[in-house]
Amino acid sequence: MLGDSVAKGTGDEKNKGFSSYLPDYFNNNTSKEIIIDNAGIDGLESIGLLEQLQSRRLEKTISESDLILVSIGGNDVRNILSMNDLAKDDAFKVRLDNSLSSLEQTLKVLRTTNPNSNVAVLGLYNPYAKATSVEDTRLLNTWNYNVQQLVEEDQRAIFIPTNDLLKFNLDRYIAKDGLHPNSAGYQALSNRISKSVETIISNQSMQ
Repeated sequence: MLGDSVAKGTGDEKNKGFSSYLPDYFNNNTSKEIIIDNAGIDGLESIGLLEQLQSRRLEKTISESDLILVSIGGNDVRNILSMNDLAKDDAFKVRLDNSLSSLEQTLKVLRTTNPNSNVAVLGLYNPYAKATSVEDTRLLNTWNYNVQQLVEEDQRAIFIPTNDLLKFNLDRYIAKDGLHPNSAGYQALSNRISKSVETIISNQSMQ
């Protein structure tokens, strides 16, 4: 588990998050023991994730991982939402370009460290959907589209959308802080992640 507070599991009132729920879903399909290392950090931005990997503190863990799950980008764009639309558009483009550059380098570090691991990158969701503007929706979709294009250049990597799953279920899936998934949200996302990873692994085995 790499990335920000969503990777870490912040917001889950049961203090579980992906680290607890993903093994439950994966155990439905394997008898192997599932071990998860959670390196998620509250507030981490894309450049911070890259710096964390370049420090090589996680090198051994990454080299031994079968699956690397990445949640990053939400903190890159959060403070843009309060700007007026003209300033927001310019700031967004700068943030997107910087984040894509950092993510591209992050994926290269992961691949250099572990050429064979499956990598799953979570898309961004909008926890403020009920109060959002058409412009904010467009920017979020633009962000997710560009990240997906970058991620899927790697045959062992997959982009997993989250916004469609959460936006119609904010009352059920968002924590009391109004930002992170709650326990039900993490479980719903874990179910999607496990099914998405099953698909990528089965596709690889057929090649």
